[in-house]
Amino acid sequence: MPDLSALAARLKSPLALLVSLTLLRGLLYLSLFPPFFGPDEAAHFEAIRLIGQERKWPTQEVYQTTPMHPQMDTVFEQFRLWQLVGLYSPTRNLGVRDNLFIHYYPPQIAGNEVSADAYLMLYHLGVAPVAALLAPLPLTAQVYLLRLVSVLLAAGVVAAAWRTFRMVFPDRPVIALSACAFILFWPMHTHVTASINSDTLAEMVASLFML
Repeated sequence: MPDLSALAARLKSPLALLVSLTLLRGLLYLSLFPPFFGPDEAAHFEAIRLIGQERKWPTQEVYQTTPMHPQMDTVFEQFRLWQLVGLYSPTRNLGVRDNLFIHYYPPQIAGNEVSADAYLMLYHLGVAPVAALLAPLPLTAQVYLLRLVSVLLAAGVVAAAWRTFRMVFPDRPVIALSACAFILFWPMHTHVTASINSDTLAEMVASLFML
């Protein structure tokens, strides 16, 4: 087995390597998975869109009256999302025609809409200005670019983890290297942090709190 302690000692800039690998791995994940294949990604996107593009606060009342993005139905059908998860197209099979997100999405998915009545909207508020700038682009391009924000936050999480472990174990860089490698290469963690999801910001805040 390789001597991780010796490897950690030889690396001139292990933090730069870890951050670079996080960004590279995140870019691969965000580009390989079709739009809205992340956990609750469509719901988080719609909340961000309401704030950034519609200038509306995503409450239950707003969801009852504001149509979802006009391309969302088409994108779901294009990438066969409903078929891949073993569900039925709301438009084709359930007769959903009013173009409201709460009627299109929650009947099929365990997660509900992301509403300000139940969620802390810090992540969505932070990303909303980016969504506003991306409004002229096609929906798929918006999703991929908003995912990039999460990837950048994930790189921050790894950097904060490195700093934390180096503070706690200043003479054992191998521990920091191993912990960050675990965070970096855990597949489900990469999948979540390469999608539109508020979990990444929560991790970032928690990581900074530990410093």
